[in-house]
Amino acid sequence: MTSSFLSIVCYLWIIISGVIAYSGTAGAATIDDISQEEAAEDLLTSNLIAWMKTNGAFISDKIEIQRFQPPGVDYKIRGVFAKEDVAKDEMILEVPWSLIVQPSPEDDEYDDCSTMVNIFLDMKDDEGTPYGKYLKAQPRNYIRKFWSIEGQQLLRDMMGPLGPDYTPSDTSNFWRKRCGKRYNDKIFGASAKTTTDDLLLHAAMITLARADDYLMVPFYDMFNHRNGDRWYNAAHVMEEGSSQGLAAKRTVKRGEQLFLSYNQCNICGGRIHWHGTADMLDDYGFVEPFPQRYYDEDLRLKFDIDQIDEENGTKLTVKWGAPPSEAGAVFLREQLQRLEQMEGMKHEANADSLKVPMNESNKVWELHSAFIMALRAALDSLKGWTLTDIVDSIPNWDEYQYTFDEDGNLVSILDQDGSIMSSVTYLDEYTYESESEEHDEF
Repeated sequence: MTSSFLSIVCYLWIIISGVIAYSGTAGAATIDDISQEEAAEDLLTSNLIAWMKTNGAFISDKIEIQRFQPPGVDYKIRGVFAKEDVAKDEMILEVPWSLIVQPSPEDDEYDDCSTMVNIFLDMKDDEGTPYGKYLKAQPRNYIRKFWSIEGQQLLRDMMGPLGPDYTPSDTSNFWRKRCGKRYNDKIFGASAKTTTDDLLLHAAMITLARADDYLMVPFYDMFNHRNGDRWYNAAHVMEEGSSQGLAAKRTVKRGEQLFLSYNQCNICGGRIHWHGTADMLDDYGFVEPFPQRYYDEDLRLKFDIDQIDEENGTKLTVKWGAPPSEAGAVFLREQLQRLEQMEGMKHEANADSLKVPMNESNKVWELHSAFIMALRAALDSLKGWTLTDIVDSIPNWDEYQYTFDEDGNLVSILDQDGSIMSSVTYLDEYTYESESEEHDEF
C-alpha cells in the first residue's frame, strides 16, 4: 500500500459497495431481492453519514449518492455525483482523525494488521459503530487473494507471464501468514489457535481493499475510481493527526460523477509510475475503465490505453511511457497470440466445469478481453517506430523529452542527457481503430 486513497475497491466504472455486491450475484436476484438489498444498503449508508456528521465530519451538501447503469451491464451501481456545481479547490469531504480507524497506540503506527483487528472488533460488537455495521454488510472475498483456489489458478493460467505474481494461495492461511500469532492472541487470547474466523478474514480483506495504507477512512469507498483529466476530479487533502478529505481538482459541473484515483492521485507516490491495470485487479478486484496502464519492467514496455468517442465511432489511443524495445514487441506479439488461442476456453469451459465461482470467472475473462484489446492496439501503434535494443532502466513517465516537427508530429524521444532513444513517424498518441478485426504484424 502507498500513501493514497488506494485501497478502496470498485468494479469497472464504480463504487465498490454497489458493484461488487452485484458482481457475484447478477442474474441470480429478482427485482424484489435487489430492491430489498438496495433498501438495506441505503439504510446503512444513511446511518453512517448521520453518525459521521454528528461526530464532526463534513460531507458537502452539493454531492449525493446515485444509482446508475454503466454501459454493457444489466444492473445498477452507486456513485457520488454533483447535484450543484462544485468550484475548483472546494472541499467535498473532511473526516476528523477521531473517526478514522487506525492502528492501536500500543502497536506499530504503520501496521495495518492492527487496523484489521480494530475493524474486526467493531464489526463483531453488536453495539459497534455505524461504520462497523456498514463494513460488515459489504460483500466478501472479492479481491484475488481471497478467491477460491480454482479462481486464482484460472487467473494465473490466463495471465501467464503478464502482470503481477498471481500464484494461488489458501485464504484460510492468510491471517497466520500476514499477521501472525501476536494479533491472534490479542483477539482470542494466548490459548487460542490461529483462527480462520470468517469475520476476521473479512476484516482483513476489507482493510487491504479499502484502507489508505493503514487508515480506514469512512465514506471514501462511496467514490468510484477513474484516471485521466476528464474523469479524475477529486484530489486528496490530508492533515495527519487532524483530518483527511477530498477537494475538487477542477470545477465539477452539476450531474458529473466524482472520481478518485487509486494509483495516479496527487499523493500516490511511486504508484503513479508502476501500478497498472493488472495490479488493480489483484489489489481491488476490478478491471479499471479507460484509461488503462500496461507495463513490463523486464522488457521496457510501458504504455497507456485510452478510449476516445468520436462522431464516427469509438477509437483507442496508445501513449508510450518509454521507448519500446524490439524484445518487448516480440513479447507482445507472442502474448497476444497466446491470449487469442484461449478465447475458445472462455466459451467451451464454463465456470461450473472448472469449479470457479461465476463472479471470479467473469473478472478473469474481463481482464483477458482488456489485455487482448490493449496488446492489439500497442502492436498496431509500433508501425513506424525504430525500436530500441535497450530492455532495462525503464523510466518514470516524466523522465523523457519529446521532440516534434513543425506539424506537431513526434519525431524522437530523448533521454535526460539528450541522446536519441527512439525515432518515430507517428504522433505520441497513436489512434487505433478498435473496431477493426485485422491486425498486421509489427
